[in-house]
Amino acid sequence: MRGDDVIGELAVTAPPGETLDGRARRALDDLLPLITTGVALARSSADLAEARNRLASVRLEERRVLRRELHDGLGPSLAGIRLGLQGARNLLTRDPVQTEALLAALQDELDSRVEDVRALSRSLLPPTLDTAGLGPALDELASRHREGGLAVEVDCAAADLRGDLAAAVYGIAVEAMMNVARHSGARSARVDVRAEGADLVLRVDDDGHGLAPDAPPGVGTRSMRERAEEQGGSLRIAPLPTGGTRVEARLPVPTGVRT
Repeated sequence: MRGDDVIGELAVTAPPGETLDGRARRALDDLLPLITTGVALARSSADLAEARNRLASVRLEERRVLRRELHDGLGPSLAGIRLGLQGARNLLTRDPVQTEALLAALQDELDSRVEDVRALSRSLLPPTLDTAGLGPALDELASRHREGGLAVEVDCAAADLRGDLAAAVYGIAVEAMMNVARHSGARSARVDVRAEGADLVLRVDDDGHGLAPDAPPGVGTRSMRERAEEQGGSLRIAPLPTGGTRVEARLPVPTGVRT
């Protein structure tokens, strides 16, 4: 035992025809703490290795998301701008009016892609999360989605939270809101963060068309689940009774972390 935690059972059987006398029992009693410590250290080492593997998996998934955004979004857009500039150069002497219109369209496209890069940078880890805490960072996230036409309400009862736990909650919220904006067809969503017992609970609800029963988990869903598990928590995605979907992450709050 280690405190109240039973980590194993030691069974000793004397050789045939012999018994365990008092001396042997005392020796076993002296040996038991050493065995317990060894088993506990081995288990802790295995837990640490598993945690490192989960962390590596989360980082790998983040890199895949970033690669997807750059390869499928920014890359083709920049290639299109390059072709447009080539077309503008060809038209420059023959049709100045059309050239000016084309350059104006290319400038709008470039401005949009610059904003995409800024949004991608903020979604990875916004400066506000470090300087002001989780609440203001979620407010910024909601504001960006409102600009896209999605009505988002935020209620964060852990505004002062920082560090790894805050980063995990924010990362899950980013992925959940991205799924809402891209796939749900929702008009509104709500982000709610609060302490419930020993857990910090994040809920993201939307009024979209809900999950298809046979929908396979995508990259965003796997990333959210791995972020939660890396913190020792869990993730649940389920339909709401009134329609729409709820993403719920429960993350244990370490002792001494204020919420």
